[in-house]
Amino acid sequence: MNSKAVLKKVVVIAVVFQLALGQALFAATTNKNFTLDDNDVDSPMVIMKDEGENIFTLQKLDGGAAVLFNNEGSIDFKPSADVDDYLQMLTTLNLPSIMWVGAASTFAPGIRISVGDDTGQLQYRDENSDTWVSFDSMRGIIPNDSTNALDIKDDAGPPNNYLNIDTTGETMAFGNIDTNPDYTFLGTGTLTIPNVNPPVLGGAGQIAIDTGVGAGSDNALVSHNGTNQYVLANEIKEVTFTITTDGDWSDDVVPVWRTPKSSTIDIIESTGSVLGAGAGDTVTCGVTYGSTPFAATTGTDALTSTAADRAGISMGTSTVPENQYLVFSSTAESGTVTAVTIHIRYRVNN
Repeated sequence: MNSKAVLKKVVVIAVVFQLALGQALFAATTNKNFTLDDNDVDSPMVIMKDEGENIFTLQKLDGGAAVLFNNEGSIDFKPSADVDDYLQMLTTLNLPSIMWVGAASTFAPGIRISVGDDTGQLQYRDENSDTWVSFDSMRGIIPNDSTNALDIKDDAGPPNNYLNIDTTGETMAFGNIDTNPDYTFLGTGTLTIPNVNPPVLGGAGQIAIDTGVGAGSDNALVSHNGTNQYVLANEIKEVTFTITTDGDWSDDVVPVWRTPKSSTIDIIESTGSVLGAGAGDTVTCGVTYGSTPFAATTGTDALTSTAADRAGISMGTSTVPENQYLVFSSTAESGTVTAVTIHIRYRVNN
């Protein structure tokens, strides 16, 4: 028997002997519980010591706290007789950590205090990674799923309102996922907003685009002010000009307008009125375009009218090249015509 074992037996005999004499080092009682009570300040410690003299202690402090102390390794909580999956607490390198052992094949996920940080910054790791990440780095970041898209929806549906962020197409869409089309911000820098022909808005602040196609289409940006729907912007532009005469409309040539310098235009609609002394006053007239201010004979017809009268001029449509002069000309008059007014609605092509 080695000297260490002999010493332990001597100590045990000494303690038993002191107990027998009524000179106990502590009082031990039992009523189905094991109680240690020295009636003085903190409770006595339960000390477990291994062969290497490392100890694990349990103690209840009078200040309220209870202490679990292990001077070697971690403290592992292994309920349900599960030795492979458990909660682990450790303070290696002065880094208080809580680890979920068994949740990953190699690196247990956990939470800890960052290295060398005296501000108490929290870090985490997960997904079997050995890298610790600051919780601060999560600011504004929500991991997406395997489809490279993130959907944020309410739970009132269906229908469901939603926000979708797609990292593949670099888009952010919002709207009603069950009933309405996507209202999308594109990564290329463009914006798609509600559009239909005609758009129907019902709430203050809503905006949409009229995408109707045809001669009468406005392709307008519209909004709702809480009471009615109004046009905010319209791609259809307008120009009006009035031509008068010195008393003879035969072979009159008058430059009236010039198209944009770097854009063609589509004439969507044109109307006009003949102003004269009485019913039946007419003038045969038209509008041509060309590269010079007086292109009545060499230009191309943009608007034409024959047998026009004071009730109104109905003219055609045309696409006019960039940087062209529009020139009014007349050839014949019936009765007395004082002036001709022409109104053109057009679209600029980029």
